[in-house]
Amino acid sequence: MSFLDLTGKVRKRARELEKKAFELRSKMDFEQAGVYFFETLKEWLYLNDNKRALYVLYECYRNSYAKICKYLLNERWKDIQKMVEKNVEGFKNAYRLIDEARRYEVYFNLMAKHILKTYRERKLVHLSKLLFDDRFLGDLFRPILETVKKYEKKGYVEIAVLERKINFGRVGLINYLDLAILNRKLKAVISNKKDKLFFDEYIKKRILQLAISI
Repeated sequence: MSFLDLTGKVRKRARELEKKAFELRSKMDFEQAGVYFFETLKEWLYLNDNKRALYVLYECYRNSYAKICKYLLNERWKDIQKMVEKNVEGFKNAYRLIDEARRYEVYFNLMAKHILKTYRERKLVHLSKLLFDDRFLGDLFRPILETVKKYEKKGYVEIAVLERKINFGRVGLINYLDLAILNRKLKAVISNKKDKLFFDEYIKKRILQLAISI
């Protein structure tokens, strides 16, 4: 096999791995997506394609911080600090491979700061900027809102139904929805039993119907 043939084969593999990484992330399977992003990164580095490697490195660490946020939303507090420290150290080590990665240092350090504050204070509200701002991780969590809003015409949706459609975990899903409502990204309320989400318009109609029937 010639060098050009080998290069073409590696490039094809890198693109396939990258595609798979984004597919998994779109399903919010950040854990498996991270594996594919890392494998993709190794292929682009092998090809000395630093521009593409930088892009994948950036998306790889965005994915990793999204995974940590998912852990926090599910109240899995145990290894959060170690995970953040590993990310910070790992990204610094990446400078030796891709010097231009330094441009994202402040960006990822800010994410780490928000996450550690959430961890130390046990207050998920500190994640709001990361979860709902597309400059950070908003686009990675948007599939939740998109899925929920499909039930807006119906007026309500059972949390169990959302659980089956979204790979997130019940506790994390409810906590995310609570934050979405708090940050006015979702006009709805969650029932006291935490089993249903009702949209505001549905509640208004029900109140009006009750008022008319009195």
